[in-house]
Amino acid sequence: MKTGLRRILWALGALLGLVLLVAGSWFLSNSIDAEPQPWPAALTPAADRVARADNLYFALLEAPQDKATLPVPLDLCKGGDCLSAWREQGPAWLVAWAKARPAHQAFGEVCARWSERPALAFEDPLPTQWTLQPAIPKFAPVVRCVSWLLGEALAASDARRTDQALDLLTQSARVDQALMTGSRSLIGHLVSVSMIERRLLVMQLVAQQHPAQVAALMARLPPNSAAEVAAAQRRWIAHEASFNRGVSLSMQEPQACKLPEGSMASEREPEWLCRLGQRAAMPQYAAQLTAARWQALLDLLDASSPLASVQAVEHFGQRQSESGFGSTWHWRGTIPHILGAVAAPAYRYYFARSADTFMAQEVTQLWLQMQSEQVPTALRAAWLAEQLKAKPWASQLKVQADGSWQLQRLTGDDTQRRIRWPAPA
Repeated sequence: MKTGLRRILWALGALLGLVLLVAGSWFLSNSIDAEPQPWPAALTPAADRVARADNLYFALLEAPQDKATLPVPLDLCKGGDCLSAWREQGPAWLVAWAKARPAHQAFGEVCARWSERPALAFEDPLPTQWTLQPAIPKFAPVVRCVSWLLGEALAASDARRTDQALDLLTQSARVDQALMTGSRSLIGHLVSVSMIERRLLVMQLVAQQHPAQVAALMARLPPNSAAEVAAAQRRWIAHEASFNRGVSLSMQEPQACKLPEGSMASEREPEWLCRLGQRAAMPQYAAQLTAARWQALLDLLDASSPLASVQAVEHFGQRQSESGFGSTWHWRGTIPHILGAVAAPAYRYYFARSADTFMAQEVTQLWLQMQSEQVPTALRAAWLAEQLKAKPWASQLKVQADGSWQLQRLTGDDTQRRIRWPAPA
């Protein structure tokens, strides 16, 4: 009996020793960081190119601000059907706009004056340090500016001041295009596509209210450029990659493991444990892994089709998420590999938002063009099919039984994924 117990204890001891040996070997393999490597130029955000005095970002940031809420146009489009929502909510919204307008007029005048500049330029500032708590650019003023211009356009359209409404839509387009072509951060890019989509919805309403102005509206629609979308994606990829790198490298700083003054000791792990985690995180290795992943995304961008970029990035994310465990487990750099694999599937959303906006612009162009050319009802299906032949996103657009058009977006929930255009007049 004692012999058997002794054997069991020896076996347990040997097993424990093996576990400790493996754990120790893993820790030693992951405690020696990689040698620093030069950061790729393609992943380095471009230096400032716009002087502060010429930058719309700072002009709006320094413009008179009012704490009163500015009514946002078309904020409650159910199921993508903004025309129906406007019919229900438009009168009440116009009353609210008229009441709120005086409080925002000083800001609105600055916004309008800048939007009329011949060479409008926007550039969000880069952080002075790429750390876990960066100074996030303030995009509320530019959102407010676009909302002001679109709100004024809706009010002018309702009052039958069509020329003024068209001019305001042009000014709004100049602002959101400046944001699209000048923002360097991911959040700036996402704000730009959101503002573009909001403008397209206002153009849809103006077209419904003033069918005779369809051709004029088409002329106010900026060119839709896939290359421009890809260029914007390259800028925010460089920004995000630099942020990821900064976070990785800041993890090796001694102060990263020190508790803030006055904090409770139970708020985080002991300092010695944090130090061990710092070593296993391998900041230099993680930064180089970050560079490789973001460079791979850069290489996947298709300058001719945002939709193709989404598909390529989606496949990339699936491969990355599958590489963290199982037979492809990484003995060295385990933690950086796992963190990267967890984050990779989220990349698709950012590219899909760009593709959604690109598709919405092209659909709006076709919707206006059909009306401008006065295509007979009996020929509309054939006309649209012909126009869609060269569009890689053609399967995303469906004509409904009532003649309306419905675009299936790549992002959003079941209701937000649908954008509707009423049956062409």
